[in-house]
Amino acid sequence: MAAFKGLIIKEFKITQYFFITYMILLVAAIVGGYSFTNYIDEPKLFSIGMLLMILAHFFYLPLYLLTSLNIEGRTQLWLHNPNSVLKLICAKLIPGLIFQLISLSLSILIAIILIKQFNFFIEDFLIINILMFVSIFLGSIYVSIWVLFYWTLNYALSRILHIKSFRWLFIIFIWATITTLATYIRSHSLYKKIISLGEIKLNIIPFEMKSNTDYGFYEIFIHVPQEFSFIPFLLYIMTALLIFFVSAWMLERKVEV
Repeated sequence: MAAFKGLIIKEFKITQYFFITYMILLVAAIVGGYSFTNYIDEPKLFSIGMLLMILAHFFYLPLYLLTSLNIEGRTQLWLHNPNSVLKLICAKLIPGLIFQLISLSLSILIAIILIKQFNFFIEDFLIINILMFVSIFLGSIYVSIWVLFYWTLNYALSRILHIKSFRWLFIIFIWATITTLATYIRSHSLYKKIISLGEIKLNIIPFEMKSNTDYGFYEIFIHVPQEFSFIPFLLYIMTALLIFFVSAWMLERKVEV
């Protein structure tokens, strides 16, 4: 346990500049956007910008993980490490999740404050915020695992001298094969019947932001899915676990641990 804590602390140290830089840019974007929209008397633009900024957190963890993995690839800090590959990977994901949680929570909190300031009205406000937070958070984890897979695949192929120079062709082929197979499965009638078995109605009012301010009346409308199925959710979990362990296995073959 002490060794695992040490790995997490090391990860915090080597990626703290990424987090600090991102937070500075985030605060600068919020302050700059707020000042600009006040200057041109268009609060709607800032509201749209905040919504896009929150949605952009979907890519936060994948970019964080990619940055951390590239650092490991350059410095070879994993070589001769006595810990298992699973511990090494988890030690990277945990700080990234914490950083994302802080950034996403801060962005949503600022958005809530500004929504009240601009007199925006949103029906089912709490439910929509929870769904948005959970969707971005879980979706980011899923994409990050695929980033780990392709990075590991690239790293493993780079160690094979005969295909090192054109390994990107193999990666594109594998990506195209996986994408085609996933598309075929999702379009199959049997798959559609299976996911319909666990489907439930949400009955959530579509995301509709209204504001009646001194600047005029504004309205933003975003469609919210009215059905949710647990079957695809379980399939995504199984896929993520499979890809995660395959990545760990490939990395363990190429990194001396």
